[in-house]
Order: sequence, then structure tokens, then C-alpha cells
Amino acid sequence: MENEQRSQDELEIPVSLFKSIHDYGARRPFWLKGANEAERETNAWVVDYDDISTDCPDNADFLDNRVTTWEGLVKIMTNFSKIPFADKKAAPLFASTQFKTVIRWDNDRGRPYKGFRNQQNAQTSAMVVIDEDRGLHYKAVVEYFRDNELEAIIHTTASNTTGERFHIIIPLLNPVSFTEHKQVVLAVCRFLDPDWVPDTTKLTCDSMFYVPGCYDGADNHFVHIKGGVLGAEHWLEIAPPAAEPEEVRRPRETTRTGLSGALLSKEAAWSVDDCRAVQEYRGLGSGRHAKVFGLLSAIAKSAYNRGYLLDDYELADLGTSTRITGQAHLIHIVRLPARRAGRSARPRGSTTRTSRRPTIGGPGANQSRGSGAPKRSCRCKRCWRIIAPIPPSSPPTNLPPKNIVCRTTTTATNATTRHKTQSPQAPLTTPRQGR
Repeated sequence: MENEQRSQDELEIPVSLFKSIHDYGARRPFWLKGANEAERETNAWVVDYDDISTDCPDNADFLDNRVTTWEGLVKIMTNFSKIPFADKKAAPLFASTQFKTVIRWDNDRGRPYKGFRNQQNAQTSAMVVIDEDRGLHYKAVVEYFRDNELEAIIHTTASNTTGERFHIIIPLLNPVSFTEHKQVVLAVCRFLDPDWVPDTTKLTCDSMFYVPGCYDGADNHFVHIKGGVLGAEHWLEIAPPAAEPEEVRRPRETTRTGLSGALLSKEAAWSVDDCRAVQEYRGLGSGRHAKVFGLLSAIAKSAYNRGYLLDDYELADLGTSTRITGQAHLIHIVRLPARRAGRSARPRGSTTRTSRRPTIGGPGANQSRGSGAPKRSCRCKRCWRIIAPIPPSSPPTNLPPKNIVCRTTTTATNATTRHKTQSPQAPLTTPRQGR
């Protein structure tokens, strides 16, 4: 096999080391010229748009950023495991890739990255690092790798007290790309336990991990297991991704049923008189206009419970016909004057702009008296409109007189307008403003 032919000295392992979690691999943070000076750091490295995607090795400051061998990496990790640390904040971190020293643009923040540690600068990777903090146990994983004779470094972390927090470092035969690295990490996780879910924030090769060490208050362990080295294709063959289940598309159910479970039909026994809300509505002495929408909702619910197919047109007809109250309904609609080209709709001589929001209310309703808001309390044909046909046999008695005068008063300027109400057959027109 290929893994038996290649020795550990021939395995090239990219690795980078950082002093802390806030180390971006740069001596001075990059800053865009002309940005907010209040957020600028004193020692910032000012760059321009032309400097983006250019190499800047003079500003690089990595603890380590190179390609080493697997044997050399084992020596580095072994030396770190013997160093005492008060906590993990005092320990350095490592990533399983080598970063380029190119200035990159952060699209999420709209500015350059502070340093070189970002996914755009991440190159190839030749080792898999798994951060285990739930589900697996340190001793069981060590025995599992020994039984399978696989090369690995397994060490506990600074927060380990029960043996469930540790790192697994596995070399690969050949370097893999940024995208392939994530697939190999998931394959190794499936090899350990198909039902185990790893930390999804630590799947890419630019992720950082704390080095092994003698952490205060932690149960520290470090072991180097010698064995065979597999390639990315071998891991994907051993633990392939599970096939995604085919989506079963069910036909959309368009059948509507009532409470009885039967299909809605026009043949169902139901009448608008069966609705209790209609009986309550007929007993109202006033305020019927405000109750009409709630009444229609109750009618629709009553028809549904009886299994009657009440369509939209029939429901709208019930709201404007005489089947409910015995008379046609008047719906209040405020009609604003039409705006002419280049002219304002406020009354002539007024210096305050009137409100453009239409006001809905009944006859005599007190409207808002805010700045420039008109008070409308009129029953003329300009402010009212009949949207339902009136049977000639039963003409309504609550229509405004034909000669009533509409007076719209603007409280801000005391400007008034008058117009004569036209006959019901004449079209509604915008009245001419009075002087």
C-alpha cells in the first residue's frame, strides 16, 4: 500500500502557530485609508483599495507558519505537552494549514482583514484535527486507534476533567484543498461513531486549536500512537457520507372539510339565519358599520362548520345585500381631492400641508385635530358613497339631502371650501377650491 511505502519523514504537514486567539499573524493590523478614524488603532498599517490582494510579507508575524514533516510535528506537540500553563489563555494555538501573507478584503465587515489569518489565505492541509467535547471518551478513542493501527496524536485539553475533552490529530498521505479538508474531517468522525456529531465550528483547516500542555486543574494526557497513514480518498471510502433520503412529494390536498369531516358543498343544509352572530347583529340599535367585518367572519365560520361551500363572491354579496339586515349598507369612504400636476392638494391660501392619510369613520365622527389635519363631519355625496345597488322598491331613508353643503374646515388656517352636492346619477368630481 502507498501508506507503507512512504515514511513519516516524507509526509509534508502544513502548520501555523499563533500566540493567542487574537493573533492574526500580522505585526500591525491593516486599516483602510479614509475609514472612521475614531476606530483606528494607533499602530495600524494603512492600506488603500489598490493594496488589496497584494503580498505583504513585511507585516507578517506568525509564531510559526511553514510546512514541516509529521515527525517534526510530533516533536513540537510533545514539547508543548510538557510545558505548564496556568490556563488555556496562556497557551499558544495551532492551525492545520499554512497561511499566505496577502492582504484580503472582509466582505462581511466591508474592510480589510486585520491580518493574514482568514479562509482566503488558507492553503492546503495534510492533517485532520478533531475537537471532541461531548459523546466520546479519551481512553476508548486511544484503544480504538491502537486496535486499528492508525497513526495519531491524542491529547486532552485545558478543560478536561472527566476524559471527554480532547483533540485528535491524524496525518494524511497527501495534502488536500480547503473544501476537501472538511469532507475528510466528517469522514473520520463517521469512522469513530456514525451517530456522533462533532463541533461544526471546527471543521475547516483555518480553525485554531490549543496546543497540548500541563494545564492547572485539568486531567492532562498525551499519547502518540504509531501506525498506518491513510489518504483522503481512503477515509472517504471507509466512512462514506450517508445517502440523503429521497424527498417524497405528496400531492397537495385541496379538499376542504367541515367539522363533520364531509366535503364542503353547495348542497349542504345551511342558511345565514343559522348564524348566531347575525341574530345579535340585527338586534343592534347603532354601531352596525363597525361590526360588519366581524359579522362576515362569523358567517364564514358558521358555513364551514356546517360543511357549506361559501365562496368569496357569495360572502361579499352577504355584506352588501339585504339578506342580513333587510336594508342596503352604506360604506364610508373618504375621497381626497385629486392632485393636479405641479399643484398641491391643500386649500388655496393655506400654508400648512394637510394630512394625506385617508380618515375612515361614520357621520359626525370627530377626526384628529393635529397640525393641519382637517375635521370631516359631513354626509354629502363627496364623503359618502353607496357600493351596493339599492332596490327601487325599498329606497333607503338615511341618504343626505341633495342640497346639503359640504364644509371642510382646516383648523390650522381656518380655510374653508364649499361645494354643492350633485345628483346621484352625476359622476363625482373634484370641487373647485373657494377663495
